[in-house]
Amino acid sequence: MGESMHYYKHNIKDFNAHTAHLTRLERDIYRQMIERYYLTEEPLTGDLDALYRKLSIRTDEEEEAAAQILSEFFVMVIGNPTVYQHCRCHEEIQVYRTRSDKAKDAAAKRWESKGNAKALLTTNNITTKKVTKKKGPPTLKEVCNEFDGRIQQPDEEALSFFNFYESNGWKVGKNPMKSWKAAATNWINRQKKWEKERGSNKQTKQQRRDNALVQLHSE
Repeated sequence: MGESMHYYKHNIKDFNAHTAHLTRLERDIYRQMIERYYLTEEPLTGDLDALYRKLSIRTDEEEEAAAQILSEFFVMVIGNPTVYQHCRCHEEIQVYRTRSDKAKDAAAKRWESKGNAKALLTTNNITTKKVTKKKGPPTLKEVCNEFDGRIQQPDEEALSFFNFYESNGWKVGKNPMKSWKAAATNWINRQKKWEKERGSNKQTKQQRRDNALVQLHSE
C-alpha cells in the first residue's frame, strides 16, 4: 500500500454538529476509530475483540460506548472478513489514493523527461487536443450527499446503493445506467415504501392485540 495516510481534514463545525449529543467518552472513542481508519486506510475490523484491543477499550462502559458509535456512525458490511465502513472516511481515502497515484506518475514522467531532452522538446512542440471527459459513475461522497436528509439512516442506505451498483458496473439489468440520481430516487422511494409497510404491519398487529384484549374483557 506504500506510505500510510497520516493526515486528514477535520471540520470542527461539522464534527460538533454531528456529535453534540454524544458523551465525552463516546466522542473520544469516535475520534480514535476515525483516526485508525485513516491511518490504516482500511475499514475497521468486524472482530470486536480485536478492534477493542487495538483501541485499548477494556471496561464495560467503554465497550458500550464503542458499540453505540459503531451502530450510529458506521455501516457493517457482511463478508469475508466482515468490516465496519464509514462513508466520509471511505470517500476521502479514495481521493487521497487517487491524488497520490497521480503525483507518483507525474514524478516518474519528470524523471523520464530529464533523461531525454530531445523527447521533451518534441513534446513541447506538439499541439495537444482538448479531450472532453465523459461522466463516469458517481463517487461515494456524491451518493451520500444525494441520500442525506431524504431517508432514515442515509449513510447506510447510500453505501448499500453504491456497493450494489459498483459491483455490477453501474448497470440497470444489462444496460448501462443513464442517470444514477434517478436510480437513487427510485431506491429511496422503495425504501420509504418498505418502511411505511413495515410500520403499518406493526400497527396492525398492535391493533389486533388491543382488539383481542377488549374482546376478552367484554366476555
